[in-house]
Amino acid sequence: MRNKLKLPSTPGRWQVFGRVIQLMWRHAPGALAFMAVSTVVTGLMPALVTIAWKQLLDGAYFLYNHHHQLVDYSWNVALFVAVLLVQEVTRSAENIFALRIREAIKMSLLTELHKKTTQIPLEYYEDPELFNTVHRASEVIGSGRFTRVIDKIYSIPSTILTLVSTTAVLAVFSPWLVLLALLSVLPAGVARFLRGERFYYLQMLRTPKRRVDYLWSLLTSRESVREMRLYGFSEYLQGKWQHERDSLQDEEWAFTQRSGIIQAFIDLSRIAAYGIGIALAAVLMVQGNISPGAFGAVIIALQTIQSTFTTFLIDLASLHNNLGRIAQFFVCLDIQTHDNGEHTFLGLTGDITLQNISFSYPGSERLAIDGVNLTIKSGEKVALVGENGAGKTTLVKLIMGMYQPVYGSIAYNDIPVASYQPRSLWNKTSAVYQDFTHYQLRMRENIGFGDVNLLTNETALNDVLKEVGLEEVVARLPQGLDSQLGTQFGGTELSGGEWQRVAIARGMLRSDVDLLILDEPTASLDPKTEAEVFRRFLEMSGGKTTIVISHRMGSAKLADRIVLLSKGRVVEEGTHAELMQRSGEYAKLYTLQAQWYA
Repeated sequence: MRNKLKLPSTPGRWQVFGRVIQLMWRHAPGALAFMAVSTVVTGLMPALVTIAWKQLLDGAYFLYNHHHQLVDYSWNVALFVAVLLVQEVTRSAENIFALRIREAIKMSLLTELHKKTTQIPLEYYEDPELFNTVHRASEVIGSGRFTRVIDKIYSIPSTILTLVSTTAVLAVFSPWLVLLALLSVLPAGVARFLRGERFYYLQMLRTPKRRVDYLWSLLTSRESVREMRLYGFSEYLQGKWQHERDSLQDEEWAFTQRSGIIQAFIDLSRIAAYGIGIALAAVLMVQGNISPGAFGAVIIALQTIQSTFTTFLIDLASLHNNLGRIAQFFVCLDIQTHDNGEHTFLGLTGDITLQNISFSYPGSERLAIDGVNLTIKSGEKVALVGENGAGKTTLVKLIMGMYQPVYGSIAYNDIPVASYQPRSLWNKTSAVYQDFTHYQLRMRENIGFGDVNLLTNETALNDVLKEVGLEEVVARLPQGLDSQLGTQFGGTELSGGEWQRVAIARGMLRSDVDLLILDEPTASLDPKTEAEVFRRFLEMSGGKTTIVISHRMGSAKLADRIVLLSKGRVVEEGTHAELMQRSGEYAKLYTLQAQWYA
């Protein structure tokens, strides 16, 4: 029975911060240790540079007034150059190690997200809330937010050290200069915090940008352009896209206007304080309280404090914002998934039994499968038929263990499907879906993905090509099996029927399976061609247990047994002859469709 999947609560920013540190330590401990040391060195360097400037300027002043020899002054120059050299070397080393940490963390995040998404039951991907959570987690990695958080984890302690050490240097010259420096940056601090909070909520509450992106993709994609031109709804769709886009831009423009006014006030305050600070330093120099070199150092220190404090506020706002955003990644990572079963599926030696199976999609109260009881014997070829929406594909996903029933149980060899390790079960199953993928890759890969161990096995690939009737198609391709398919990367585009045969070949490549499933991949073919594909598929399946799905009755009569579904329920089952003799629902549908096969 399916358990309800509950999304975990969003972790707070401090929790997220701690988990990021853990990730950094786990995946790049050496780089993290070096960066911790370099953060201290980098943070202290501006204060040391300020002191070096004082010494350099004082030395130049005394040299000019013949109080020093050139040889004595050269030591001041050497000290200044040495400080700058250490600063540059440390900065370069930081960049190298920061890159190492970023790459290690990114690979870790991708691996952990992929692992989590493979553990979440497939039916929950039908739940918009879960889908959005997974999408946001993926977006967090691609957007570089983790990278920005890692950068700020280093830069913020460094800027704090710079502010404290440079302020200490300024305090040596005059406490009034310290007070003036602090007053000059205070308005920027308050304004930046308020603006950062507003921007964060604006980002979180606005209409999702991906909706705008989706509408734009409809305007430009090959699949939708044909229908747009045929039905003439391109202007309507463009208007809808413009409306959504303009709504986003209006919100951001209003925010930008307010921010511009605040920023102008901050800049005026900062420049005024800087001018007053220079004037105060000049007075102190004239009074003999500080040297000419100290006067130059004051100018540098004031500029350093103001620019560093601005950087600190920007980094703090960025960290605050991005920690809130990447929390969505950890929400996805914290989703509780079902434990894997304790049994390894070694093969189908008995029957597949379904007992009173019911299923509904997350968020829906309607039962897509309603009280189904069914037994599929080992080696039997069963056709699931019914009109579109009858529940055929859903039932097959339940049989394969991809969906978990709300009620009832499914067993292979008298052992519940939930007790098997999913991977071991799927290793013994091969399926061709109606919504199969057109891989924009080589023909070899399009077929070889059915069993990657056979990607380079020419004999196996050519055998399955012959079985599905694709050998002539491959012979026409410029590089045979190694030809690029699809136009996305400049390859050869196949027809719809050829793509379907490729999908069937992919499904048939795996030979060591016990269950074969054909889920209407031939739906776009004409009835006669579909019946022929079904016939060949059943012949190729040999003695394996096989399930074929169709809404066309003419193809189903080739199976050992036919199961007719309607509104998620089994309404009839038997051989074609038995069902026709009963003159029930199957017979009516077959008679209605008989003209397709005339």
